[in-house]
Amino acid sequence: MSRRESSAPIRSFIILSFIIIYSHCVNNPVVGNGKVFVNFHYQSYSNTSFLGQMSVRSNLFCITACIQNPNCRTSTFDTANRNCLLYTEFTALGQLIPNNGMVTFQSRNPRNCFNWATEYDTDHPWGDLDNMNGINKTQCFRWCEMTVNCVGAAIRLASGSNSTGHCYIKENIQFYYLVPVANLVTWYCS
Repeated sequence: MSRRESSAPIRSFIILSFIIIYSHCVNNPVVGNGKVFVNFHYQSYSNTSFLGQMSVRSNLFCITACIQNPNCRTSTFDTANRNCLLYTEFTALGQLIPNNGMVTFQSRNPRNCFNWATEYDTDHPWGDLDNMNGINKTQCFRWCEMTVNCVGAAIRLASGSNSTGHCYIKENIQFYYLVPVANLVTWYCS
């Protein structure tokens, strides 16, 4: 038996092993740094969360592009046209919509801040990333935590501490000009 003939079964075994591992990774909902949703596309909550679009060969390249981009939290790959869409939001903010031929990846890396300061009835104007009406304090705070470049949030409550209000997530908090505003709760990473 020649050397070429003896290596053929080994080569076949390696290829078959790769196919099994690849198939498992593609169909398994958990991938190293996040979670994969097969046959779902991501619809972002905010237009400001869209990072960009690129053409790649497979969903694994799209996932890799998201993992390597420090601002990316979610990516969607379209298997038909091989487009990869990158977003700064987590899937908890937008919607996962059933769609054959789409693969969506969600990173596991939310914003890490170990010391959130809280202020009441004081506004830090300017520096807003986005805003949303009709959510509660917890939703406002979580929205900031899950949005890249958010360093703080403020919510003006309609009435009472558990009511809903208008939330503003911020990319910077300035301290040189403060405005007194009733029923406002502000958080920032300190």
